[in-house]
Parts: sequence; structure tokens; C-alpha cells
Amino acid sequence: SVAHVDTVPVDAAAAIAHTGVAWAPIRDAVSGAAVVLPGAQRALPFDHDEIVRRAVGDLRDRYRERPDPAGLLTGAFTVLELRRLHEAVLGEELNKDTFRRTMLPGLKATASVESGSVGRPARRYRRR
Repeated sequence: SVAHVDTVPVDAAAAIAHTGVAWAPIRDAVSGAAVVLPGAQRALPFDHDEIVRRAVGDLRDRYRERPDPAGLLTGAFTVLELRRLHEAVLGEELNKDTFRRTMLPGLKATASVESGSVGRPARRYRRR
């Protein structure tokens, strides 16, 4: 079997939601849970559960190493926004200091800052 994996922003996925595509959410596929199948189907055929687990694992590995490799955040973003995205993809809470040190080499600071927050305004970044 061959699997092709792509990651798309929510608004792009919503745009094709009415085209007859059957959505199958993935509940923690890395730890052994599987795809939540639509309708009466109870399992994926053959070894497709393993293929899905590997695809999710590959995506999560890429998010551990680089800032938003799929480009889900458009425009400039704060480190907090980036960390929240990575936590959603990885399915785990990340240490903010370690995350920042890991991601900063892959980021380029912009001249803009986040407004409307308490304390010092947060610097906005783009991927290198």
C-alpha cells in the first residue's frame, strides 16, 4: 500500500467538506487508537490502521523538529501561537522554554509585535 499525507488548514478543509468526501477523524493514532470511521464501518481493511498510525507519527515527528513544517499558520505569528499549534498536532503539552529554544533557529523575527496583551508585546515571527 502507498499513503500520501497532506496537512491543510481548517478553512481549506471546510471548503471541500461538501464535496462528498467522507471525513474520518483520527483519535491518538500513535498510541494505538485508530480512525473514527463514518457509518457502519468498524475497521479499516488490511493493514490500513498501521498506515494511518505511521502517517500520523511521521507528521508528529516533523512538528517536533521544525516550526510548523506544513505551513498551517499563515502570515506572522507569535511563539505562543506556534506552540499551541504544535501541541494540537502532537497531542501533548510542551514546555514553553524548551519549545522556544528548539524553534527559534527556524524562525525569523518580523518588525511587528502582538498588540492587546498584558505585559510586554510578543514578537511576531515567520518561518525561515
